Amino acid sequence: MPRTFAYARVSTIEQEPENQVQEINAAGFKVEPHRIISETISGSVVITQRKGFVRLLDKMETGDILVVTKLDRLGRPPALSVYQQKNVRERLSAGESVSSIARDLKTSRQTIMRVRDQA
Repeated sequence: MPRTFAYARVSTIEQEPENQVQEINAAGFKVEPHRIISETISGSVVITQRKGFVRLLDKMETGDILVVTKLDRLGRPPALSVYQQKNVRERLSAGESVSSIARDLKTSRQTIMRVRDQA
């Protein structure tokens, strides 16, 4: 029998993940409290680097159900492809500036710095 899990994420400590849990319950999902994972972490953090979400994936098995209030609670897709990220790291290693790379790839400096910091 499939189990139902819930993932609630908020970006700042001023926000409450409990609102998302209440929304999930109001939609008719019955999730046992030990199967609800809540965390406060920015949506810009790659989903595989979110401790709560990784813990959730470790608990889930084939056939289980994951409920979220909105898909953006799972974290946006990367702004740059794997190939572009590799290219950014190579260009940074060669001494090219963050600003120059960002302009060339039509992205933000923050995106380039995120790639740099993940290396």
